[in-house]
Amino acid sequence: MKMNKKGVVIIVLSAASLYLLCFSLPKLIVQIHHPIIQLAKYIKGTNNGPRQQVHPNERIISRTSSDGLNITASYVQSKQARKNIILVHGIRSTKADFSAIAARMLDSGYNLLAIDLRAHGLSEGKYCTFGAKEKEDISMFVDYLTTENNLPIGIWGRSLGGAVALQSMATDKRISFGIIESTFSYFDKICKDYFKRYVGFRLDWLVDFAIWRTGHLAQFNSDIERPKESCQRITQKILMVHGQDDSFISMNYGKDNFDALATEQKEFLEIPNAGHANLWQRGGEKYFRKVFDFIH
Repeated sequence: MKMNKKGVVIIVLSAASLYLLCFSLPKLIVQIHHPIIQLAKYIKGTNNGPRQQVHPNERIISRTSSDGLNITASYVQSKQARKNIILVHGIRSTKADFSAIAARMLDSGYNLLAIDLRAHGLSEGKYCTFGAKEKEDISMFVDYLTTENNLPIGIWGRSLGGAVALQSMATDKRISFGIIESTFSYFDKICKDYFKRYVGFRLDWLVDFAIWRTGHLAQFNSDIERPKESCQRITQKILMVHGQDDSFISMNYGKDNFDALATEQKEFLEIPNAGHANLWQRGGEKYFRKVFDFIH
């Protein structure tokens, strides 16, 4: 019995939809070097490659994660070190995010350990797990710092790095303070926000299924990556920062995280006229003085 053209079209469309639902959309969420993302970055001229320095005097160190990946970081020592600062970049970026302020931080007496998160920069891996495995990677480098010196350890995270930093602080109390910039409170909520931003409408059931699939692809429990719930276990000192005009991650998420913090040593800083990626530019010298005063 021959199948008519309508039947063929239905089968093809169904197969394409199933592939999109089960593979393409979930990979857009967790696969860092996704071809579509890479093409978009190439067109925009923002694909600068992984080999960027944090500082000319950096020393590259690597550790092997619990699942066998080589995770890489740049370590730069200050001549008059008073504290260690772990620097954690945003999604689809690299540790070189912090190169613009590295010299200033070193001059202020801070050793810097800037990490390429798994699947980013020089680190191995294919998928981002939004803190599930990254927090364990951070603890490996906390181990390293505690053997290097006996200085206090802080963490400075931006966007995704902020979510990783919050989860790390909740599980590793050797990190004594944190600077958290422009991060989200719930993994599923921010995925739905991004879907609406790029598609133009909400389809929450589709995103929920895609998130469930990300857990299978990247082998992590996508239902537990909730920075807000991590905040409920954080007793260390926190400076939380968000741009008032952030259209990627709403400042309301930053305030939700701040309100959930268990610590009483906390401060929330709003940067006027700042979006998601330009806190430093909009905040300017006044912002950096605030950050360094907090670290002191």
